[in-house]
Amino acid sequence: MKTFVLTLIVAVAAAAALPDKTYEREDTPKLKSFSSFRNEFTQSGDEGKYFFVYHVGDSERAEERNEDGEVSGHFAFVAPEGDEYEFKYDADKEGYRVESDALPEAPEDTDERRREDSHKAPPPTSASESPTRTAGSKPPDGDRRRELPPGAPRSAPSALVSQQD
Repeated sequence: MKTFVLTLIVAVAAAAALPDKTYEREDTPKLKSFSSFRNEFTQSGDEGKYFFVYHVGDSERAEERNEDGEVSGHFAFVAPEGDEYEFKYDADKEGYRVESDALPEAPEDTDERRREDSHKAPPPTSASESPTRTAGSKPPDGDRRRELPPGAPRSAPSALVSQQD
């Protein structure tokens, strides 16, 4: 019992000696729309309807699901570089769709683009399908391998081949 009491006193004294550190996120950029911290959730009925929203300064999200199971919402955040991104989404029988100025745009599908794509060789899918080069042939565009001189052997360099006396 004395050992327990002594251990308890030492633990309390050690905890009291620890510095009181409070970490604040003052240096974190906040969304332009930030007005206050917010966290709400509402679920209604047995149909699976819900609504939630949170706002923590540098990010926010709101989402709602209706009785048909359709979900819509948005989220936004401040990236480490300080840029603000916002996304809106819908999910229903037609699938998941998201809208944002931050998403890349697909190139326009024109007849000229299709002709360009049809002239490109498909990329190899495995090492066995890699294009082979013969002596004197030029590497494909973007290939950084050295060009083989005419008459060069296609086997390992002689220095790497074990020689027997």
